[in-house]
Amino acid sequence: PSTEQGQHGSGSSRTRRTVHRPLRVNIAALLKRCPQLIRNVVEESEHTATGQLNTDAGDIAIRVRISTAFPFELPQVGLLEEGIPVSPPQMPGGTICWQDGSGLVDHTDPLAMVSHMLERVRQLMNDSLHEREFDDVMAEYGSYWAFERKRHPVSVRSPQVSVPTPLVRAGGVLQQAYVPGSMAQAEAILVPLEKGLLPYPSPTGISVPWVHKAFHPLLSAKHRRMLSKMLRDSRIHTVVLQVPRENGLPLLLGLRFTFGRSNKHPFFNKADHATVERVYVANEDNDHLRLRGGASLAHKVHNVVLVGCGAVGAQLALDLVRSGVKRLMLIDPDTLGAENTFRHILGSGNPWGGTKVEQLAHHLRTHFPGTGVHAVAQRIQDVLPEPQLAGADAVVVAIDQPAAIQAVNKWAYSQSIDTVVYAWLEAHGIASHVLRTHAPTPGCFECLVRSSTGGLRDNRAHLAAAGQDFTLNQAGCGGRYVPFGAVHATRTAALAAEEVLKGLCGDRNGRLTTQTGEFKAFIEACLLYTSDA
Repeated sequence: PSTEQGQHGSGSSRTRRTVHRPLRVNIAALLKRCPQLIRNVVEESEHTATGQLNTDAGDIAIRVRISTAFPFELPQVGLLEEGIPVSPPQMPGGTICWQDGSGLVDHTDPLAMVSHMLERVRQLMNDSLHEREFDDVMAEYGSYWAFERKRHPVSVRSPQVSVPTPLVRAGGVLQQAYVPGSMAQAEAILVPLEKGLLPYPSPTGISVPWVHKAFHPLLSAKHRRMLSKMLRDSRIHTVVLQVPRENGLPLLLGLRFTFGRSNKHPFFNKADHATVERVYVANEDNDHLRLRGGASLAHKVHNVVLVGCGAVGAQLALDLVRSGVKRLMLIDPDTLGAENTFRHILGSGNPWGGTKVEQLAHHLRTHFPGTGVHAVAQRIQDVLPEPQLAGADAVVVAIDQPAAIQAVNKWAYSQSIDTVVYAWLEAHGIASHVLRTHAPTPGCFECLVRSSTGGLRDNRAHLAAAGQDFTLNQAGCGGRYVPFGAVHATRTAALAAEEVLKGLCGDRNGRLTTQTGEFKAFIEACLLYTSDA
C-alpha cells in the first residue's frame, strides 16, 4: 500500500488517504528461489513462467501462471510434459488440481505459497505414478469425469440398484421406474458395474470403442444379457453407470449417445458411427445427500418423539432431521402467530393460525425429501397413553411447563424409554440447559426440581435467583412470554441435538449441560442471579 496526500476544495486543509495497489510479483523470480523443487525456469511474462519440476519420474515440464490477485488467488499449474499417463491430478485441458484443503497456505508470503504449491504438485504427481487404494482412485475419477459439469447435466434420484434399471423423468429428475419391465417411458438406464479399476478418459473426449473397452469388462454376464434385451430397438440416449465404492455410496457416471446408421444401441455396437460424450450426474439420492451433509445413515431407523415445537423445539427438529433422523413425531397444540416471526424457524412464510406441528412437518417434508414426520396437535398429557410413543428410541422435551415435563419424566421411566432429553433456556438467554437421562438409571428431571424431603423447589440448575417473574406482557394475560432471542434458541437446540445423537449412538452416561450467555440484558431488567452464575 502507498499513502498519498490530496487537497480538497479551495481551503488549505490537506487530507491523507490510503491507496491499495495490486502487489507486483514476478512469478519466474519466485520459482528461481526454489531450486530444490524446480529447475530451468524460463520467464514467459511477469505472470507466467515454465520450468522442470523434480519428481520421482524425473523432471516434468510445467507452466505456472498467477493473476493480478496473487497471492490471494492461488497459482494455476499446467502440465506441459508429453507421455504422462492421463489421470488426476491432471484435469482436462492439462490443468493440475493441486489445491490443498488443509488451509495451511500462507497468503501473506508469496514465496511460501509458491514453495507450498510446488511441494503439493510434486506430491500429487508422485502419487499418481504409484498404485493407490481403489476408493481414492474412484473419488478422483468422479472429479475428472465431472470436470465439464455444464454440458448436458442430469439429476438422478434413485437408491442403489442390483440390476439394470430404467429411469423415468419426474419433476425434472430421473427416478427409478417402479413398473417392472416397462421401458415405454424410460429416458435413461441405470447400470450397476462390478468393482474394478477404470482407465481415465482422454482430456479431449471419449469414443464408443473406449466405452466398450472401459466398461464392458465390469458388466456381469447376467447384467450384459439383461441390458442388451432392455436396449434392443431402444432409442434411449442416456446411460448412467453405477460404480461401487467401499464407503457404500456408488459413483455415478453419465454417458450420452448419439445414434449412427445401425438400429443397435451404441452401447453394444462399437463398429457403428455413433458418438458418445460424458455427462455430469448430480446424485440426488437421499442417502447420498445425507452423508454429503454430514448426517449419519444409522439414524434412519431411529424413532424420535419431540415434545414442543416452539423456538427451541422447531430448531431442534431441523437439527435432528439434518443429522439423519428420518422418523420424527412432533407434539404441540399451539398455533403459529405473528409473534413467532423473529425467533421461530418458520418465520412469516406460513399462514398464521395453523398449528405449529403441522406447518413444521410440512416444512421438513418439503425441504428434506424422504423424511417421515408425523404431526400431533395435542397436549403431551393427552398423548402419553398412546401406544406408539412407547416404541420411541428417544424422547425430547422442549417445553416450559413444569407439570407437563414431570408427566413426561414419570411416563418415560415407567416405559423404560432408552433416551430422554430435556432442553430449556432462561430469561434473556443467560443460560441454556440440557439434561440427558436413560431409564432406569438414576438422574431424572425430578432430581432438579424436588428437594430431599420430597417437596418441589426451584430448578437447581437455574442461574437466575428463585422467586422472580421473568415474563413480559404486551397484550394482557394471553400475551405473556419469556424474553429470549433466536440466537439463544438456536444455541439451546444445538446442545440438545448433540445429546440426542449421543444417546442414539449408545452413550448411556446421562448428564446435565449448561452453557451460559450474556447477562447484560438480564441485569438491565433488574433481575437477580445466583452466586453460581
